[in-house]
Amino acid sequence: MYLEIISPEFTLFSGEVTSVAVPGVDGEFEMLNNHASIVSTLKKGTIKIYGDVTIEENLKDKFQNGPEKGTFLSINSGTVELKENIDAGIHTIYIRDKNQCGVAQIDVSVLGFPKFFTPNNDGYNDTWAILGVNETFYSNSKIYIFDRYGKFITSIKPNEVGWYCLFNGHQLPATDYWFTAELVDNSGIIRIRKGHFSLIRS
Repeated sequence: MYLEIISPEFTLFSGEVTSVAVPGVDGEFEMLNNHASIVSTLKKGTIKIYGDVTIEENLKDKFQNGPEKGTFLSINSGTVELKENIDAGIHTIYIRDKNQCGVAQIDVSVLGFPKFFTPNNDGYNDTWAILGVNETFYSNSKIYIFDRYGKFITSIKPNEVGWYCLFNGHQLPATDYWFTAELVDNSGIIRIRKGHFSLIRS
């Protein structure tokens, strides 16, 4: 399973692991590969990572070696999202009271970074945009797009439909492009995500 641990400042860890145990508010629980999708709040405690884990040199002081070849990280709080089986976008979670007294609902955002888009006006993948970002979630975010040489192409606002392969009114060629996203959540915490995607013409 792929694990990514993100702090407000930077990514602490990203990579394949065998399993991970986290301090849930109701006690520690473990997630293995193909675990059901889950969103849960974490309390102060220790994240326990198992598998062939490699920590970047400048971050090794934040982790400790644990038993059974585990790699441990102490946290004060956080949120875990296991979303391999959840499509990126905005979702509504319904919560039923255990006494069947009512149902509450809450909207949540699952971020997604499309690997490609096909601007051919067929109504499918015509523009490129980060999924799970809109005027409610990450509304103050800034998304920048660059060509393969680092030249700035355009920026996208969270409430826009996305980028349609144009630069100064002209269509750009089918190739790879890069993005930098400054994701600002409703608490004002900024997370930086970078990556690339392909423009495919068909």
